[in-house]
Amino acid sequence: MQFMGFDGFIWFTGVVEDRRDPMKLGRMKVRIAGLHTEKRELGITEGIPIEDLPWAHPMQPLTSAAMNGIGTTPLGPVEGTWVVGFFRDGENAQEPIVMGTLGGYPMEKPKEIGFHDPNLVYPKETHLIEPDTHRRARRTFKAPPKGEEFDSKPTPLDTEGGREEDKEVYKALADTWDEPENPFDALYPFNHVRGTESGHVEEWDDTVDHERMMRWHRTGTFEEIRETGTKVTKIQRDNYRIVLGNDYVHIKPNENGLEGTGDGGNM
Repeated sequence: MQFMGFDGFIWFTGVVEDRRDPMKLGRMKVRIAGLHTEKRELGITEGIPIEDLPWAHPMQPLTSAAMNGIGTTPLGPVEGTWVVGFFRDGENAQEPIVMGTLGGYPMEKPKEIGFHDPNLVYPKETHLIEPDTHRRARRTFKAPPKGEEFDSKPTPLDTEGGREEDKEVYKALADTWDEPENPFDALYPFNHVRGTESGHVEEWDDTVDHERMMRWHRTGTFEEIRETGTKVTKIQRDNYRIVLGNDYVHIKPNENGLEGTGDGGNM
């Protein structure tokens, strides 16, 4: 019997080709470089179909209990994602554990061979020839091999990507107010972005003088806290608010010296 602690540490890199784990544990089938061929059809001397690849377990961080649903669901890699891991059973190489993912700079669409997304989705054609880092995390980037600098393409969260503010909204006494301008001015490496496949985005921006928190739904509904503490919420459809107890609101003059404060009042 192989025991990793005594028999050595055997690690690998590979590509996820299936994540539809029937046990719903977050496992994935990984085609491993140097161990598996790129040929997916079983032949006399080579070839391994996707269904014959071993299931690789995802390693979870200490912030996840990985027990009874406590912690973070171990889902993240998509078909086509490069991963790094090790074999729990050493040289037998039948029990892979995935430790993390490896981003890159995709240059071409997926192919119908191993070490590519069999669904031919990732990497997306719209995201070729740019870093795998989220566009909101890097406004510019340098491209290999000459190191030329390029601007990142806009996203739906950007003004250039179609985001608009409501202006001259009427209020009492015929006065109006405007939705605050988009404050995005992030610098790499200070904007921590988490994005999903459908387009949901969360941001924790630590850029000096532009610190923000943002939660964005793919429809454009969002909630954002600006560097001054101002909060903007925009809902693209209906809004329901249910309070099963008392609801207290106190609107008062600001006392911490920040600009843009009102005269106050109570509700």
